[in-house]
Amino acid sequence: MPSAGSASALPLADRVEAALADAGAVRRIAMFGGQCFMVRDKLTIGVFGARQGAGLLVRVDPDRGHELLDRPGVSISEMGAGRRMGPGWLRVKAFAVADEAELAFWIAEALAFNADTTRRGHPQRP
Repeated sequence: MPSAGSASALPLADRVEAALADAGAVRRIAMFGGQCFMVRDKLTIGVFGARQGAGLLVRVDPDRGHELLDRPGVSISEMGAGRRMGPGWLRVKAFAVADEAELAFWIAEALAFNADTTRRGHPQRP
């Protein structure tokens, strides 16, 4: 694996999969035209190519969503033109996770929300 802080030669989906290696029950599945990662049977993070706007779909705590929008390359995800998904579903452009530390940040945000919803025993809906 590349050193921390360097841009990776690995495809983004493989980098995400490697970062989730210790997250427990993880499944990688094709969904929404990309590769999504289910952690404890909940959609946690997705990876999308150029057609959808290369980068990540990250499921975060909706209470933190607006704060996280201040980070570079981040927007509220859309499911089709003009159909915003809400502050708990963020799109992170690929350039914003080229650095391993930034990818680790987004993985941690997604896993924290996943753990919280799992602990409370309800689906990931705001």
